[in-house]
Amino acid sequence: VPTPENYIPQLILAVIAVLVVNRINKSKDALVPPHQQAMFALNSLDPSTSESHPFYIELSDIIRTYVESRFQIHASEQTTREFLQHAKQHPQLEHMDRKSLAEFLVAADLVKFARHEPSTQQGRGAINQAKTFVEDTKPLELEVMP
Repeated sequence: VPTPENYIPQLILAVIAVLVVNRINKSKDALVPPHQQAMFALNSLDPSTSESHPFYIELSDIIRTYVESRFQIHASEQTTREFLQHAKQHPQLEHMDRKSLAEFLVAADLVKFARHEPSTQQGRGAINQAKTFVEDTKPLELEVMP
């Protein structure tokens, strides 16, 4: 008759296997540059399949995560105003990039907090604007990633 003690070695092996797989998955993510992660996430968005509010939250989170990873600006827990103040001081973000980012984040905030209801076409435009920002700010091939 199997007893719980007989399952302990199997349970330990299963836990170790899960930890190893999680570690491997995290290391794979670290190998994918932030701009490629962002583009993959942006390409998976479709404004016609969800309501505006959750769509813009996800879209904004993708860009904030990208900026955080790419420029080491802590973006995800800051207000748009705080985040843009930090971005203004970052030497790698040029004026036009900061302006584009500000316009994008303010438009997303209108949907998230002021209940603005943009059309599906405007949602596609926001994705394109986000993609342009990522493309314009991705590292040059010669630039060494941190």
